[in-house]
Amino acid sequence: MKTTDLKEPSIFHHRISVVSLALIVLVATICWLLRTSQPASANDMSIDVMAQPSTGATSAPTSTPVPEAPPFDGWDSVACGHTCMDGAKVDNQLLAARLITLGFSGKIPDNWDELTTRQKIGIPGVTFTRRRINGQFVDIPGFVSSYTPFKDISVFIYNNRVYWNNDWLIRDRPRFFNTNAISFRDGPGESHPVIGELAPYLEGIGDLGYKVTGYAGGHNITEAQWIEVRDWYDEPVWIEAGSGKLIGPIGTVPVLDEVPSIDLTRPLQVRSGPGSEYPVIGAARIGSHYHLCGQNDATTWIKLCGKGDQELWIPANDPTISAQMKTTDRTNYLPIEPAPELPVPLVQGTIKTGIENIQQFLDTCPQNDPNYGIFSKDFVVRLDGTILTAIPCSEPVSEMPADEYTWPLHSMQIVRTIYYLSENTQGYLPWTSSSLYDWLVANVQGINLQTNFLYDYLAYCCDYYGGRTYLTAPASADDGLLPVPETSHIIDGVSLFIHEARHADIENSYHIHGCAAEQRPDGPASCDLQYDVLMPGAFGVEYWLDSNVASGYLNIGIGCMPSKSSVIVWIRDAANWLRSNFVRDLPPVATVNWPVGGPCLAP
Repeated sequence: MKTTDLKEPSIFHHRISVVSLALIVLVATICWLLRTSQPASANDMSIDVMAQPSTGATSAPTSTPVPEAPPFDGWDSVACGHTCMDGAKVDNQLLAARLITLGFSGKIPDNWDELTTRQKIGIPGVTFTRRRINGQFVDIPGFVSSYTPFKDISVFIYNNRVYWNNDWLIRDRPRFFNTNAISFRDGPGESHPVIGELAPYLEGIGDLGYKVTGYAGGHNITEAQWIEVRDWYDEPVWIEAGSGKLIGPIGTVPVLDEVPSIDLTRPLQVRSGPGSEYPVIGAARIGSHYHLCGQNDATTWIKLCGKGDQELWIPANDPTISAQMKTTDRTNYLPIEPAPELPVPLVQGTIKTGIENIQQFLDTCPQNDPNYGIFSKDFVVRLDGTILTAIPCSEPVSEMPADEYTWPLHSMQIVRTIYYLSENTQGYLPWTSSSLYDWLVANVQGINLQTNFLYDYLAYCCDYYGGRTYLTAPASADDGLLPVPETSHIIDGVSLFIHEARHADIENSYHIHGCAAEQRPDGPASCDLQYDVLMPGAFGVEYWLDSNVASGYLNIGIGCMPSKSSVIVWIRDAANWLRSNFVRDLPPVATVNWPVGGPCLAP
């Protein structure tokens, strides 16, 4: 490593005397010895610390005094050997890993103009080197740059020694590790905006981790819904509990609840608004923990905080509420929430959608639909990234040759079906207060069909084009399902679309392993952890749609079809197959009610 020369420049004049020269050399030698001799660390680590040399250029001498090297109060050091300066190729990963494992962290003194810094973050095998020049950190060529600031560093190398600050030993404090990047908010709860992303910090790299400073939404931190940690800027941010691993004395972490919360000790019916005139959209499970987001102006109904924009209301006089929360607490802390618009009433116990006879509906081309200009603009079909402006179709669609009924046409029929199926669904969906179509296009705005789809699943979310979010699926029968213009296949497509849209809707909605649906242990993760009708995951919304079409509650005119039994059995079986995609708390068995497919409501 090239370092700044700590000796005064040797400037000789031809008239200087030999004696004067000898005195100058003697004084310079003494100064050099005083400045470079450092005492051994009191905490002798007995490790061979080695570092790869920096490629930064040697600084030119200036009139500014060069600061003395540490140690000073709180700092310790260990000699890194001749390899700090001779340019030898050494293992700088070993340096970072060994020191950070001991729990070292430190800060760069503001008055040091030039240092070589190294930091190991949660990416195995990657170390970072930068120089601080004129108060700014500059990348050194040949090293991987980090997107994290270098305000805090683990160790630094100066004048042939490695230094750390014992004031920043953190092995005995609560800390958080995460294997994936996770979004963070400025407060606990979905109502707080996402303001950034927390980089991965892998356990086993060292004892650092993110510092844990609080929790919210639980009797203790192990039951909490939200965790407060310190990001790379040492700023407090909030992350969803369960998105990583807590280590250390977590019992010392304080509760920082901003709003009251409850734990449900019995099943509790939840409505889409503050009053019995609103429909029941599900039952909160025993053991569920909820923040309380608000109350109606009469303080007779409480709004629960969910995972999205849904309206979840329970009566304020329910014993579950009154046992855990005083009326004065509710009045003091909960804001008044406006009541949502009442949904369209059920017709003969079913949600009357805009589809009166699904079979007749699907026999017409989407291009001939009077609302084609709306849904084709809201939801764009691409083929290998290119927008398709013309999608051939002929009527009746059911009589089209198989090689002419394409995935682009099938995709547009699915979107068209969702557009009309969504009529009157607002206020009845447990995961959103919007209609099904409005919720879909708020989260995804198209589908990208790939001719060379290389993945071991039907579709994924998401790709991005022109600021829009796209589902991605295979474009041919060789790479995926054969498109069929039948009701059962269209409903399968509707379920698939809303499944992928749910991934875009809720953060960190990754699938996991461990359910019965997985065909082989090395295959892709194919499970949701549990079915919670009020906070469903991707398989949860898919099951909800299939099971309610099968029961006839979501009425799409199957009851008006001359032959409907095979269609409704297909959809029911699809819903029940989805039950195997949950690790625990499986949804109820889907059933077919009478009349099959719901009553025929066509005029």
